[in-house]
Amino acid sequence: MLRSVRIQGFRCLHDVTLHGLGALHALVGPNDSGKSSLLRAIAAISTAAEHGLGQSSLRSQPFSFSATTDTGSFDFDPAAPFAVPPDWAIHADVIALRADDISRAAAPIAYDEEPTLRQPDVVTGSQTAAFLDWLLKNDRSGFERVEDRVHALFPAVRQLVLQNERDGGVRLALSLHGVEHPVPAYDVSEGLRYLLAFEALAALRGPRLFLVEEPETGLHPARIREVVDVLRALTDRGHQVLLTTHSPLVLNELDGSQITILTRDATSGTRATPMTATTNYAARAAEYSHGELWLAWSDGEREAGLVGPGMPLASEPGA
Repeated sequence: MLRSVRIQGFRCLHDVTLHGLGALHALVGPNDSGKSSLLRAIAAISTAAEHGLGQSSLRSQPFSFSATTDTGSFDFDPAAPFAVPPDWAIHADVIALRADDISRAAAPIAYDEEPTLRQPDVVTGSQTAAFLDWLLKNDRSGFERVEDRVHALFPAVRQLVLQNERDGGVRLALSLHGVEHPVPAYDVSEGLRYLLAFEALAALRGPRLFLVEEPETGLHPARIREVVDVLRALTDRGHQVLLTTHSPLVLNELDGSQITILTRDATSGTRATPMTATTNYAARAAEYSHGELWLAWSDGEREAGLVGPGMPLASEPGA
């Protein structure tokens, strides 16, 4: 499991360190604070390590990277020979779902091929149908668990239907109670498609590091807790989830130790502050939810400029 990372010289990340990472961890911050860049830096190094690629694979974006895991440490410097310790075992998939892609036909996965849902380092939902097809052929009970979970969340769904296309691809449809013919996935709600994609991820074998961008996208607020439950289920299966979010409702589902606030200025670049390291965190957390603390932090940033780890929140007496 990834416990800490330090990244220097990647996009807007001049020198930023994330620490205290656990099985489920959220990055929250204003737009352009570096959240997505952090995910992509981790994914780039993971891809190079996983496939034994040298530093030449990252020359277009030279940067320094170091990390600690449960089993050791790892350093990457483009100026030095690229070496990966034998116990390095981070397999990272960046999940950037788009609802329209979830219903698009995709090439099937070979029966004996372990699916990665990678394309090449940013996953779109276009592979959800292909993965469900693979799961049906290789692990029918796993497929049925996904189907049962979707039915529990959306009682109108009777079963998942995988339709073979003339070009050899596979397309996802849903059989609904009271509807004669299967309904193409692109004709059902965006929230249903997102939840289905996350449920499919939960069936992947571990351990993997999932880097999830804004899992709340397109969802009704009442469904956000269910999405976080799905992501937490991934960690129960041995995976790790590092996510970005703009949603106070997502933060309300997490402990303070699972949240890092990102801010950025032109001089120092992105800075990472654990929520538990903010001013008077314990006292404020006893009165406010984490979502409320984040909104107060954001209000203070707009009023007083870039917020530093020692600046009180706008809602704090004397702020």
